[in-house]
Amino acid sequence: MKNGRDCNRMALWRIPKMGAEGESRSVICESLRQKDGEHRHHAGFSVLTFSLYCFLSCRSSVGSAAFFAFSTLQYKESIMASSFETTLFPIVQTINEYLSNYVLVILLLGVGIWYTIKTRCVQVRCFKEGWNRVFGNITLNGKKGGGGMSSFQALATAIAAQVGTGIIVGVAGAILTGGPGAVFWMWVISFFGMATIYAEATLAQETRIVELDGTIKGGPVYYITTAFKGKFGKFLAGFFAVAITLALGFMGCMVQSNSIGATVETAFGIPSWVVGIVLIVICAFIFLGGVQRLASVTEKVVPLMAAVFLFGGLIVLVVRIKYIPETYAMIFRYAFKPQA
Repeated sequence: MKNGRDCNRMALWRIPKMGAEGESRSVICESLRQKDGEHRHHAGFSVLTFSLYCFLSCRSSVGSAAFFAFSTLQYKESIMASSFETTLFPIVQTINEYLSNYVLVILLLGVGIWYTIKTRCVQVRCFKEGWNRVFGNITLNGKKGGGGMSSFQALATAIAAQVGTGIIVGVAGAILTGGPGAVFWMWVISFFGMATIYAEATLAQETRIVELDGTIKGGPVYYITTAFKGKFGKFLAGFFAVAITLALGFMGCMVQSNSIGATVETAFGIPSWVVGIVLIVICAFIFLGGVQRLASVTEKVVPLMAAVFLFGGLIVLVVRIKYIPETYAMIFRYAFKPQA
């Protein structure tokens, strides 16, 4: 600082007296003063910058620690979920494989064959009688029966339960996994399954309960408890009630609604979640109206649905008619392959 003041005093009196030499020295002193000011400015700025850095570092350290803890927790949760899924998937796949390939096939065929023998092949012997009873007296606006449905409404409700997205997606899935030979075994199971459905409907009629107000109650739960008395029958009936609620109320609806949503999104570009909301609203409107509204809707929708289903299949057969002989040959050729 003393050198700076000396240079300042020297520069003030040398400028008028020393000419060019004095000017050069004054320029040097001025540059020294500028450097000294810049040094002080930079020093102050550096201290401020360092202080701000330390403050932000403390704040960011806390934030970084919190973010690191959150990220670690999320990572651990994802690892646990992935590990749980990796562990559970083979178990579910193994159970599904044994149920689908062994237990379900044996039960479907075994029960169907047993009922076919016990009823003396009712699906063939009484086919004409059943056809006449269903279609012989059918009228679009006929007299309603004791259950509150006309004969046509009863038929439409039965068809609605059998024909839908499940049969389309189910057959396509069976062919995808089992090959063309899977169609043959679907034919076989369907033939014997007619006897099973006949026995189920007969048992439901025989064990149903009519309340004083005319309300009819019946179904598998009632003929299970009729056949098996005591706690064992109650356990089987309760297990069936829970299983059928999960199957029809959640799992089956998920597959069908997902198929509808995916198809509509692919064909028309409408998001699948929008389709899901529309389906929920429509189904709630129908189901909350009871049996009468269900019958009223099915008698209007099912004929159109059945017509589209049949004519759509017929159009495909006509367009691909040259492949029909080869297709039947593949069905019978691959029917006894292990994959089918």
